[in-house]
Amino acid sequence: MLFRSVSGEAITAGRDRVVHGDVRLRFVDTPDLYSLLEASAELIRTQTAKARRGLVVVIYNSVTELQLQVGRLAAFFDELGMTREQRLLVNSIDDSGRGPIAQREFTTGSHHNPNDFRVLVATASVEMGVTFDTDLLFMEPGFEPLNFLQRYGRAARGDFAGTVWVRRDENLEKRLTWLPELLRWAKQQDGQSCV
Repeated sequence: MLFRSVSGEAITAGRDRVVHGDVRLRFVDTPDLYSLLEASAELIRTQTAKARRGLVVVIYNSVTELQLQVGRLAAFFDELGMTREQRLLVNSIDDSGRGPIAQREFTTGSHHNPNDFRVLVATASVEMGVTFDTDLLFMEPGFEPLNFLQRYGRAARGDFAGTVWVRRDENLEKRLTWLPELLRWAKQQDGQSCV
């Protein structure tokens, strides 16, 4: 029996494959995503040094916040030894060619294959329908629970485990009414595996 998935991939009876590995969620109280990255510099350096699955993914809620941090992000990744050619930036402003500062600091555009880079910095544009090989993802939670699920689902594709670092703070918890409930649930599940 042969079926086709939505993506056109052949699905056959008797030949199973792992679609998604285990994901460890870590919630960190920090004022912005850049601060979380800075505190995780050695972890990022280790991940990007891998010959296989060495991509680090960073997903922002706000394209405005991302634009404000582009220069700092570029300098940070420069310090870690990643050149402009190893960094991909995907968001609505830079994909449209209206972000000249970012284009000097990053390779830009959604037409590139993220797996050809060491770092992918993006906004919600990579939440759905995009698969890349990463075991390490840093993210803001998104605006709705579905954004959260889609974002952390980008890590650990295939038979691999991964870690997702989620930025949180008091302001996010006030704006996103579902986030405190998720954090309570996560605290109750701390150290456990959930299916």
